[in-house]
This record gives sequence, structure tokens and C-alpha cells, in this order.
Amino acid sequence: KKPAKKVSTGPVREKKVYDLPGQKKDTPEEGESLRKFYVSMRTQVPESVMAEQWLMEHGLLPEDEAAKAYKKFLIRKGRDPKKAGAMKKSGGASKPSKPRPKPSVKKEAKSPAVKKVGGIKRKAALDDDDSDSDIPLAALKSNNGGSGFKIPKKE
Repeated sequence: KKPAKKVSTGPVREKKVYDLPGQKKDTPEEGESLRKFYVSMRTQVPESVMAEQWLMEHGLLPEDEAAKAYKKFLIRKGRDPKKAGAMKKSGGASKPSKPRPKPSVKKEAKSPAVKKVGGIKRKAALDDDDSDSDIPLAALKSNNGGSGFKIPKKE
């Protein structure tokens, strides 16, 4: 048996609480390149969702714009903005209480019809196109020690 691993009890970080709705991170300094990029992007393309979200998460939007952006963000993520009203100050979003059912994915396995030709079983071709995509790569591999694959000649 292996000895139980010791759990390190380091300093516990407290989650920061921000004043603006949707803010998750500290506001970057004036000269930071990402800040310059997203602020200029917002001025050039005001409908940019990416810039709006970044500015909201970093506390660079005015409070009324941040509230609108946060509502849009919640709707985009599939959360109810009415239920997250209490969570706006902390910037966290509540997870749905019920686990969502996973969509069932049905895979239809198409097995090719097997024909018996001259006593030998062969798989019938599924598609009639002239592409070589249905040839296994192992059949294309050359055995003469050279590198690469040989291209089959069309008949």
C-alpha cells in the first residue's frame, strides 16, 4: 500500500468582489497593450462582442453599459439574467440546479452489402465516385523501401 498523500494547506485566497456587474478581473493599467487593443476595437467596432466582454470583465465599461453587456453575456451563455441579479456584484454566475440531459447521439453504422462473386466474398462499393478516398492507406504504401505512397493508376 502507498502512504496517503498529504494535502498542503497553503494560504487560502479570498475571492475578490468587484463593484461593476460582470467584472471578474482587476482593471489593467493605462499603458497595457491588451487594454489599448480592446478599447480601440470598441471605438472602431462598437458592436464587437469580444471587445465588450473583455472590457466588461476588466471593469472598463461604465456601469449602465456593463449591466447591459452582462445581461447579453448571460443570455448568450444560456443563463437567466433575472436569477443572476444577486450575483452581478461578485461577477460569478450561478450554475443551473438541474443537470441538463445529454443529447442522445445515434450513429447509424452503414455496413456495405457483401456480394459473393466467384466463391469470394467482396464488399460492394457504397459510392460510385472516382475518388480514391475509399482505398485503405496500407494498400497505397509502397514496399520498395522508398518514402511516400504510390498513386494508383486509373483504369
